[in-house]
Formats: sequence, structure tokens, C-alpha cells
Amino acid sequence: MQSKRIVLISGIVLFSLLLFGLLQFFQSIQAGAWSEERQAVETAYQKTIMTKATKVETFISAQTYKIVYGEDALGQALIVWIGESDIHTEYAADGLQEKDLRTHFAQKEPTAVLLRILPGKLKEKLVWELYYSKPNETGKTAYYYDYINFKNGALLDTYNLGIK
Repeated sequence: MQSKRIVLISGIVLFSLLLFGLLQFFQSIQAGAWSEERQAVETAYQKTIMTKATKVETFISAQTYKIVYGEDALGQALIVWIGESDIHTEYAADGLQEKDLRTHFAQKEPTAVLLRILPGKLKEKLVWELYYSKPNETGKTAYYYDYINFKNGALLDTYNLGIK
């Protein structure tokens, strides 16, 4: 009975140590990304009218942008694009809404699976990036990026990533 208890306690201690080690490893890997996100939020607070940040995402194109979602002092939703050389702020209400993008996309591409919607900046234009997959004529899955004008919804470009 005593040996079973020692084995159980030893197992719990080993599991706890392993879990602690994995958490430390994860934190060390993520530290750089979290630091960049904190810096983007601080920049948004200092250089725009944003007073509350809710989410940060990364948009990668010719230039990388941190996209900071948040609110102004009146609680109006904002989106801030923070690039290496520029910062741009828009009220979310001034652009197409994500739910409208999803609805239009579902009508346009009924066989596609929408994987992500992200604001971005492409060739100096504010865009919505829609990343999706859909089967081609042979039944294999192809992946695409559509770039939609942030304000008026016009399709600016489509990139085909090929087949998997």
C-alpha cells in the first residue's frame, strides 16, 4: 500500500514538473511575439485616439503591419494599422463589416471554406484579406487570398496558392 502511494505521488510530481517545463518553454517561444503586440498597443495609445485595445493581429505583405483593434474614448470601434514607417487609423464603421464580408463571400463562393478575415494594407490601399480554400475541378483543395477594398468592397486582387 505504501509503495503504491509513493508511485502515485512520484507520478504527480513528475507530471507537474513536465507541465511546468512545457509552460516555460511555450512562454520563452512566445515572448517575442507578445512583446511586439504590447509595443503595437502602446504605439496605438500614444499616436492615435485609441484608448482601449481588444486584439492585435499581424498582416504580412510587402510591409508587415500590426493590426490593433480597439475603441476610442467614446467607445467607438477603431482599427489601427501600424507599419514600419506609417500608422493609419479608421473607425470600423467606415469600412465594410466582417459579417457583411462573410455573407457576400458565402454567396460568391458557396463551395469555399473561409479560413480567416484580416484587415491589411496592400499597395498603399486599405484592404480586407480573405483567406480561404475550395475544391478545384479535380476535387483537390486549392487555397486563395482575396483582397477586398476596405471601404467599398471592390475586389482588388486574388492570389492562388496552389493545390494541396
